Amino acid sequence: DLSWPVANRMALDSLCQAIAALWQGTEAVELRSRVLAIADRVRALPTVGVSCAHSELLMLARIGCGVGGDGRGEDFAEVCTQLCGVLPNCQDIAQLTSCMTSLEMLLPKCGDETIEAAQAALTAAIATARKSEHTRLQAAGASLVASCAEVS
Repeated sequence: DLSWPVANRMALDSLCQAIAALWQGTEAVELRSRVLAIADRVRALPTVGVSCAHSELLMLARIGCGVGGDGRGEDFAEVCTQLCGVLPNCQDIAQLTSCMTSLEMLLPKCGDETIEAAQAALTAAIATARKSEHTRLQAAGASLVASCAEVS
């Protein structure tokens, strides 16, 4: 629905930026679940005409990184799955690029117990970057792969 007010989308995007900045990684399970659900709903909203959209993807990555953003949160696999879900059918290059950037922040922190979710997200990201003709998205994909290779 393109009639949804841009100002509302911008306000939700600002909310996501604030949550990402304030997230400590020690929040209760109920709060984490609520924030993950909010990110899913915000991501489904129209972004046409909103130049600063897609902060919900950064917020997801921040949640997946866990305590202080320096590790792997309890919701790492769920966040990988949500970010991976953006890639296959999205036509918005800005959203895809933001998703790649969020995955770049998240995937190098995977561990043995989350390797399958991380591999699925990386595989989807590589496939998305390969089929794109947009250099910005290709560059984001290359940066993501390089950051994962540095950790390996």
